[in-house]
Amino acid sequence: MEETTRSAVQRLATPAIEAESRAWMISCPKCGFEQSVWESGGIRYRAAGSSRQLRRCPSCGRLSWQKIYWKGGVEGAAPASAAFVVKLVLSIVLGVLLGTALILFVTFKLTGVI
Repeated sequence: MEETTRSAVQRLATPAIEAESRAWMISCPKCGFEQSVWESGGIRYRAAGSSRQLRRCPSCGRLSWQKIYWKGGVEGAAPASAAFVVKLVLSIVLGVLLGTALILFVTFKLTGVI
């Protein structure tokens, strides 16, 4: 896709985001037309699973629930793994716990309990 035809969001995308977006495909159930999310003007990064979007097919012109799925085979792109999600959740929980402990420490220190 040329620089002049990219969406505003795509112009800000890194090469890794572009590579992964090209590995995600959109398929029309009416005519079977397929194109990558990137070619349709979108971005799909660090996603998992498949979904459906109500879209008009650029080939047959009909409105339908088009499936978005991981096709893979693009170098430098990989769908989000379960390990990544677990690490993300654990890091958020740990951050909240540390923040709460800090607030309690400061509160107790200022009130003279400690």
